[in-house]
Amino acid sequence: MARGAVPVAPDWEVQRDLLDGGTTGWLVSLDEDDLCETLRVAVDDHEERAKKAAAGLERFRTHYASDVVAARLLGILDQVAA
Repeated sequence: MARGAVPVAPDWEVQRDLLDGGTTGWLVSLDEDDLCETLRVAVDDHEERAKKAAAGLERFRTHYASDVVAARLLGILDQVAA
């Protein structure tokens, strides 16, 4: 997501959280037909892929960038030390 790639991931809880319910990537069941259709859409629908890529980059910047994660970690360490 940080480089504009749009993930295709299994529709499991942790992936739903990482992909913001599917706004930043495609969530698929483990059904072969569903996976094939999702991959077809991911390749063919340039507008949707661009939309998800932009949302993914924004989510990375606000949730997973090193400065954001470091600030969160320092906050936790401050709470533990208090």
